[in-house]
Amino acid sequence: MKRIFVLLTIAFFLVACGDVKVHEDVDEEVAKDALQLMDVVTKNVDKDILYEDASSNDKKIVDTYYKKYLGEFSIKKDLYDGVNEDILIISNATAVRYEQGITLDTEKDDLKDSEERLKEFVKTGKGYDHNDDDKEDSEGERRSGVSSEIIDDASELVKLIEELVEGNTGFEELDEEGNDYKLINTFDSNGYKEDEEEYSSDEDYIITSLDILVSDYKLYGVEGLVDGLKVDQDSLLTKIESVNFFINEAEE
Repeated sequence: MKRIFVLLTIAFFLVACGDVKVHEDVDEEVAKDALQLMDVVTKNVDKDILYEDASSNDKKIVDTYYKKYLGEFSIKKDLYDGVNEDILIISNATAVRYEQGITLDTEKDDLKDSEERLKEFVKTGKGYDHNDDDKEDSEGERRSGVSSEIIDDASELVKLIEELVEGNTGFEELDEEGNDYKLINTFDSNGYKEDEEEYSSDEDYIITSLDILVSDYKLYGVEGLVDGLKVDQDSLLTKIESVNFFINEAEE
């Protein structure tokens, strides 16, 4: 009986990880959960299926992952380092982005890149910080902590967008010479680090979710968009909550 249970466990693990062989330096639970999440999200995004329209089973996988690694009562948060932390940086950002709504073609391309990078980390056991002399575009040094500038700017930008959304004011209605327009339009997700640097995991969560919020707000109220690109008030307010959540987490 015990042998059967072990075989079933192994079979489940292989199905969850697909054709990706997990490196010995990678935590198997992290690999399974991250790969399963990426598989669900990429499958649905390829079919233009938003989180709210996903099947109950796919939603459960995303929700379970979120609670396990990102939720308020998560016991896995900040538990890992090295390549396992790097894998979770990708999968955590993916979970947040999918719940917020990945709609633009550029975001879909970014998702494919993230999936390939995550699988590479799982297979090689090497994350962002590894030294590979043969790789010309190797990643830079990962920062620690959270820049006060990022927190201050993110808080200001989120507050502004929230006020505009609650006032039902779209980006196209703003005065191009006004401060509100300039603050939103000049946001640069890479503007808080040097070229050779990588954001810390907490900074990455804030910047990624804020970048999605800004991109979606620019579509808010725009006429003539196809259904897949339309952005409503409720979805923006949900994204605002997500950014505020990551800001509050970083400040604690």
